[in-house]
Amino acid sequence: MDFCNHFFHTNSMRVEELMSKRLFALPETATAEAAARLMAKEGIGLLPVLQKGRLAGVVTDRDLTTRCVGAGRSPAETALGEIMTKKVFCARPEETLLEAARTMAIHQVRRLPVCRKGSVVGVLSVSDLARRPDTGFEAAMAICEDFT
Repeated sequence: MDFCNHFFHTNSMRVEELMSKRLFALPETATAEAAARLMAKEGIGLLPVLQKGRLAGVVTDRDLTTRCVGAGRSPAETALGEIMTKKVFCARPEETLLEAARTMAIHQVRRLPVCRKGSVVGVLSVSDLARRPDTGFEAAMAICEDFT
């Protein structure tokens, strides 16, 4: 058994142990300006976007830059539903950090909403993995394009 498979089978630290539980979200009708202000105030790079209380997509700082401002749209007049990323990859609270890192690597995302039964319960980021000395392997895997 190679190191990666050995590590995968023996690592038991779960997403819910490391995810950020400070959760902020906005409805799809909120403006890009409102999202940018909230993200700047709270120091976050991803906001879940809700439709009728359920996850409809996410908006990242990059979405705001490229799909709104960079595209010449007015942040005060652009609804999140128009610029959000609709194809969202989520982690589950009970999955291991390595499983979440693999999802990040495969889909080349740096942040994952953590979902339970369709509701967002937290967010896990590469930064969360990198901050801890015992999760450096997972952080490296999350940014590795060939970890599939």
